[in-house]
Formats: sequence, C-alpha cells, structure tokens
Amino acid sequence: MALELIFRDGTAFHLLGSQTTDALRKWWGGQALGADKAMVDQLLSDMRSAGHWLACDCCGNVPDKPILTPVKQDKTIYLRRLTHRREHARNCIFWFEQTEHDDAKMPTDNGGVAKMGSAPSFLLEPKESLKATTRKLSEPSPREGNGQTQQLTKMARRLFWLAEQAGLQHEPAQAPDIAALRVLAETLPVASGINLKQILFCHPGVWEQGWATSAFDRCEKAGVSPQCLWVQPAVGIDLSRRVMTYESAISGTFEVPVRGRIAVFGGDASRTRFPLLAIGALRRLASGEVVLDDVYAQPIACTGRWMLLDSDLERQTRADLLSVCSWLWETKQLEVAIDKPLFEWNNTGERPDFVLSIHKPGRASKCLVVETMGYEDEDYEARKSNLTLNVKCPVFMDRRQANPAASKELKSAVAKWALSNRN
Repeated sequence: MALELIFRDGTAFHLLGSQTTDALRKWWGGQALGADKAMVDQLLSDMRSAGHWLACDCCGNVPDKPILTPVKQDKTIYLRRLTHRREHARNCIFWFEQTEHDDAKMPTDNGGVAKMGSAPSFLLEPKESLKATTRKLSEPSPREGNGQTQQLTKMARRLFWLAEQAGLQHEPAQAPDIAALRVLAETLPVASGINLKQILFCHPGVWEQGWATSAFDRCEKAGVSPQCLWVQPAVGIDLSRRVMTYESAISGTFEVPVRGRIAVFGGDASRTRFPLLAIGALRRLASGEVVLDDVYAQPIACTGRWMLLDSDLERQTRADLLSVCSWLWETKQLEVAIDKPLFEWNNTGERPDFVLSIHKPGRASKCLVVETMGYEDEDYEARKSNLTLNVKCPVFMDRRQANPAASKELKSAVAKWALSNRN
C-alpha cells in the first residue's frame, strides 16, 4: 500500500519513498525508534508547513482515498484521519487507532509508587475524540513516591483499582475472582441509572454472543456513548498485527483485533508472561460495528486466579509462598495472609512485591516483605535497599533467578519468621 502526498484540494504531489513509508507505519504501530521517529517527525513538520495531506491507496484506485492530515496541538504535531472521508481498509494499519507503547509509564520497579485514591472514572471518552498522536492518547494519573513520578494509563488504573478493591491481590481469596469483581461493580455508579456491573463483562460471551447489546442500549438511554468494559485473560498478543488471542469453551481459541492502543505491563509480551489479564473497551460505533479499543494487559497468577503480578518469577515466588503458608496452617494452625500491593503500601512510599502478615486480635499486625529480585544492577539494588529502610519491617530478598536453592530458602525464611511471631 502506497502513501501519496497531496495538496488540500486533492492535487497529487508525489509518492512517499519506501523508507519514509515504512518509518511512518512503524510509528503508527508504536514501534518507531531513533532514525525512524526522527524521519516521521520531520515529515509531519514539513507536511504542516507546506499544507500537505497524505492519501492512502489501501482501498484501491478510487477518487476519494482515505486521508491523513497533520494537526498541531501545543507543540506536538500528530496525524488525524479525516472521518468524513472514506475509511481505511481493514487490512490497512491506519484502519486502527495508533498504538502507543507506554513503557515509561508502566508501573515498573523504578521507585515510582501510585497512591490508590478514590475510584477512577469508568466511563470512556467518546470514540470521536480519540486522536492518533505522538503524545499520549489519554491523560495518565501520576504515580508518586521516593521523589520520582511515574504514571499509569487510565485503563491500567481502572484494572489496578478494581483488583485491589475486589480482593484479587489477597490470599487466601475470599470469593472467586469474577464474583468478587461483580459484587464490587454493583456498588459503583458510572452514569445516571447505571452501575459498573451493568457495563462490566468478564466472559468471552460478551464478544462471541453479543451480550454487550443491552449495555450499549443502556448507555445510549443515559446519554453516554455506547460502551462497556471487558476483563478477560489473554493467551496471546500480536503487537505487529494488533490482535489479542483468547480461549473460550464455545469457540476454542479466537482472535480479536484491537482498534486502539495496546499497552502491556513493562512492554513485554513474551510467552513466559502469559496469561495476561486484559482490560479493554468494547464500543459500538455509529455504523453499528462493535470494536475492541484501548487495551491494557498484565501477567496474572493463572487463568483461574487473577492476581496481578509483574513477571513469571513472581509466579514462582507466589507458588512457594502459598505452599509454606498452607503448611503453617495445616501443621501449626497459624494463618498467614499474602498481599500483592498495586499501590503504595501502608503509607511507606513503597510498593513491595509481596507482604505477608499475621493478624492477632488486639495486637498490631506482624509483617514480612518478600521482594522477587529480577535484576542485579547497582541502581536496582539501591532502590531495594531504600525499600528495606522505608517499610519498617523485615524484608527477604528472593534471588531465585540466580539461585537454584531459592525456593527452599524462601520457604525456610517465611516459616521461621511466622513461627517466631505466632504468639
């Protein structure tokens, strides 16, 4: 598919070179770095100065080709698809919203810690307001702590807040994950006459069987754009094709294209990270078409347990923690709770990997922090040292990546700590 520079009156100027076209497609797909990004920035600047548009031939040799036009807001120039012109073909990358990889804004372990705060808004912006841009498509919320600022995308904050409030980050689980989410959602109003439970779906049937129709109609009746949220484990992501893969008892493995942004925790969609719990928006466009839009995904313990984790290493740590805590209960009648914080823990300015706690009536809780050590560089070790000072409780460094005996050592350390604090 070729891209042609044209004047605003439709007069052809010249075809973009293959190198520039490739760079622009990478940029739209969220994969442009270095020279490619510089090339696109220069192209957009030149287009705006000269009054040029881009015509895409993805629909063939038709007179009204789909148009991309440069628009400047503040100091940023971005591309916008002209919605009153022909739509791009479905196999064209410009049919989708631009991908934004918010790696720098993912909650990675770099000292930034989000405060939980009150419930985020679960209503989405109208589809028509979304722009493809080199700036972020939505205003993220700041993550504060340790003198640094990190950010969460809106979808990530929604998922984090729901997971914490519904108890997904706590062991032992108090209820099945989906049931817990639905009970919580019923208490959260999102619009006049609508609570979150009425527009939140946690089953592939919402996509396969059209369950979202009632939610769309309810939204329109309330005067908001037809929309709902879909939370479901994904078993695969193809960022280049912009496709999510899911499993269903009805249709087996099935793919869903994503029209908006795909953001993956840490920017890592490698196989060991799966399954990922994905939250995305289902929208009904003016044409009646239903699309999946703006997805955020993060590793979970397993498809049957939706505790959000950072990595496969943390899955291993969690499994060992569950094992030793089960032994403590069965043999010593000592109950130890496990929490996986997603926001600042206990006003410490820190977000530990895991917090074990023993609760006794009338006494302060005894806590042990367990950190899954995924790196060995000096800055990382320094941050972990600061955490040890700030949490004001014992910290065990689980160095399983480089230690074959790590599993045994973790279980032993937890058992000794728990038994020393049983009375």
